[in-house]
Amino acid sequence: MSDADILSVIDTLYAAALEPERWEKALAAVSEAVGAIGTSIVPVGGSGGGSIASRSLFEANTAYQQTWWRHDTPTSRLLTRGLKPGAVGTDRLVMDEDEVKRDPFYQEFLRTYDIGSSCQSAWKPDPLSAPNVDPCLGH
Repeated sequence: MSDADILSVIDTLYAAALEPERWEKALAAVSEAVGAIGTSIVPVGGSGGGSIASRSLFEANTAYQQTWWRHDTPTSRLLTRGLKPGAVGTDRLVMDEDEVKRDPFYQEFLRTYDIGSSCQSAWKPDPLSAPNVDPCLGH
């Protein structure tokens, strides 16, 4: 990927921050840039609502909001182990392959949508808010 491509993705993200209807396109641009099947932004610590996703993850995001946020083992572990704002962590840092094979989040949720792994990036929107995590779902 060229520097111009990265700058274009960044511009798309800034535009979405100002015009929320652009988030779907912005998240799709991130997915394409990193070679992921999709990208989502998920507020952590709530009821699973409020997440947004690229169109490629529309159904998975709906299921996540309805049920699966309660069973998101990798995100829970990353937060418990101190994933700091600005840091990136992957599910394989906190789960080995045997755990993945037994975990319902992988076997019943991610597998249904052909998602094999994920990475999370913690961010803090303002000093008074708790950290949020952005699961960037991969292959």
